[in-house]
Amino acid sequence: MIRLRAKLKHPLAKLAWIRPLVCVACVLALATVAKQNLPVRFHAVSLNNFRGFLAKQQETTDNKIRKQIENRLQHVSDHCSNMRKPGLGNSTTSENDLKQKSWRYMIVDDKNKVMFCYVSKAGNSHWKAVMAVMGHSIKKPQEFQFNTTEDVPTDTGSVIHEPWFFKKLSDYKSEDIKKMLTDKNYKKFMAVRHPFTRLLSAYKDKFALSNAIVRAKYDRRYGKYIFNKYQHKNFSEAEPGYKVSWKAFARYIADPSLTTLDEHWEVQSRLCNPCHIDFNFITQLEHSDVEAFYWLRQLEEGLDGNIHLTYQGPYSDHVTTKWARNYFSMLPKHVVKNLYAKYKQDFELFGYNASKVATNINF
Repeated sequence: MIRLRAKLKHPLAKLAWIRPLVCVACVLALATVAKQNLPVRFHAVSLNNFRGFLAKQQETTDNKIRKQIENRLQHVSDHCSNMRKPGLGNSTTSENDLKQKSWRYMIVDDKNKVMFCYVSKAGNSHWKAVMAVMGHSIKKPQEFQFNTTEDVPTDTGSVIHEPWFFKKLSDYKSEDIKKMLTDKNYKKFMAVRHPFTRLLSAYKDKFALSNAIVRAKYDRRYGKYIFNKYQHKNFSEAEPGYKVSWKAFARYIADPSLTTLDEHWEVQSRLCNPCHIDFNFITQLEHSDVEAFYWLRQLEEGLDGNIHLTYQGPYSDHVTTKWARNYFSMLPKHVVKNLYAKYKQDFELFGYNASKVATNINF
């Protein structure tokens, strides 16, 4: 049986009254034992009853989370069906058009039968760490072994982000891919994030807060072009020490002529093809404080060994949303609307509201 250790807040932790109640229950029980000279067995029975109460609360919380996940999966399924209807002008990619490379973001653990499709800037580092600890998705397990998720390096540029580190579904033959995707024994999951906060996070990580090596890479690949075209059009070449602004980056992404996107700001549904995979679990980063704990216990079933799975949360949606609102308020309305149009499929598929971040615009 796998031992679960989670740094994120347990779902029951949100019931703030439980801890004081535990202390009060213990004190009263001990006081009763001392005052009435009752056997200690009375105290043990009281604690056992309280444990039963906590177990009941856990079951209630699990049912609530399970229903939330089921509703989200049904929402995705319904929207995929609508996009396939003729005449809507918003059809999803047909299954025949999906090539092997379409599955290059799907990590495979073929022993434990788990697949994880990672979406950059949606908490994927934490879930990659979980897959790494499970062990059987690593291409070179003899060189990389991790006992707990705390042992796994997750910073930008770490080995788990190298394209050769994990087994990918795209590594398999076409006929095997089809079999694996339709195998009901596989647990398939992905994590998503509000498209606007994800976009801002990508900008910060690659152009503002990133380490020197990563920033130099993205400056070479995108920075000079963005600077020259969207920030200082009168310069023929970006000057040394230049910095791509948030406004210029947003204008670059919003440009309707831009059709090929880097994976860190690519449309999430294009990375994981949820209209062609029956995912068992699609979590939103904004709800990871409770949903991740639930899913870790689902992954636990059937696994062997003394493995420590930990999700390195929690994620503060309130703080991040407030931060994003400030940045999006700097942008012209037509830029924000073009950004919405580019990520419209993600907003609709995963049930996100653009106005939560861009509060001054009607979509």
